[in-house]
Amino acid sequence: MLEPSHNFWNFSIEFYSSRTVSEACLELQEKFNLDINLLLFCLWYSRSYGKFDVDILRQVWEFSQEWKNNVVEPMRSARRWMKINSATLTECDTEDFVSLREKIKVNELKAEKYQQLTMEKLVLQTEPLPLTEISDQSLQDNLHSLFEIHSLPDEISNDPQLGKIIEAFASARS
Repeated sequence: MLEPSHNFWNFSIEFYSSRTVSEACLELQEKFNLDINLLLFCLWYSRSYGKFDVDILRQVWEFSQEWKNNVVEPMRSARRWMKINSATLTECDTEDFVSLREKIKVNELKAEKYQQLTMEKLVLQTEPLPLTEISDQSLQDNLHSLFEIHSLPDEISNDPQLGKIIEAFASARS
């Protein structure tokens, strides 16, 4: 398997750094249980390669679902539980508790980085890599395919948070 170039990870870090984008992503994650790494993948892939092949999406989807369910979500769940329950701590417990929560948060981010690097490896191992015209239609097609494989309701396509993300993506390309 080819080594990833970190292009997907670097794109994600830069794009997600916008407060508008990060807040919109988190809302979509909460509202639709959308894997944000897959959403970012659609954006990155459409910019880098155009419309993805169904086989690429299926490989990335299968890996991501397993990884998210067995690695990322348990850490996220523990971190959220700790945040909610931190009010019940005594003063002497707080420092260790906060430190542990921060370590979980750091490891959750490392797990998401690993997920993205693996997703990029799956793309790079495709021989030959399909290259289609890079256009706004590629992004729409990729998002549609993602929402379909994710079994998301049609309403996500018109969600204002998705609109903010697409707008930010279009602005970043200019």
